[in-house]
Amino acid sequence: MNQEQAKRHLVTKAELIKDVLRITREEDARDLHAVDVEVVLDALAEACAARLAAGDDVTLPGIGRLKVKARAARMVRNPRTSELMPLPARRCVTFNAGKKLLVRIE
Repeated sequence: MNQEQAKRHLVTKAELIKDVLRITREEDARDLHAVDVEVVLDALAEACAARLAAGDDVTLPGIGRLKVKARAARMVRNPRTSELMPLPARRCVTFNAGKKLLVRIE
């Protein structure tokens, strides 16, 4: 594991809520509560999932775009037995980062 991988941290929902509260209090002086932010995050996740399931793309302003991509059926090799086996067609979600996010992380 290199140094960059060692520094990575998976941000939990609770940490994200704390970050949102801190930012909104600094910028807007709003009196939001953690429960309010959690309800909004849950609703956002549910709305995105419903739109993606319907086949729509979801644009998250300042962040990027979520898209459903069709993956074709293909043959794959089982690494344990080296046996070829079919992998059925499926749909997956892809993410394309927006310009603001790309500039911010560089």
